[in-house]
Amino acid sequence: MVPRDDTLEIYSFRVIARSKRVDIRLDKLTNKYGSPSLDEVGLFSRNLNIELEALMGEDQAGEIEIEVSSPGAERLVRVPEEFTRFGEMPMLVEYDSSSVCW
Repeated sequence: MVPRDDTLEIYSFRVIARSKRVDIRLDKLTNKYGSPSLDEVGLFSRNLNIELEALMGEDQAGEIEIEVSSPGAERLVRVPEEFTRFGEMPMLVEYDSSSVCW
């Protein structure tokens, strides 16, 4: 098993089975903006590949395309937990009434 970095958290995880693709967005909990460094993203990606190869075998794991990145500057803020974390930063707040279920 590869070492964990407890300062990183998976912000989002999406699997596109048809194209054998996995998109992962990492949040850096100790960074003011939540941005992991390129080195951290690269290390996470390499460690994930090591784990997949151990579980699935090199050939099968090699068929999966993995993209690891940051949520970015225009990330969606999770309500209410991230208001405390990002509350003092400028934000654009939008309300999408089409997604409201009554």
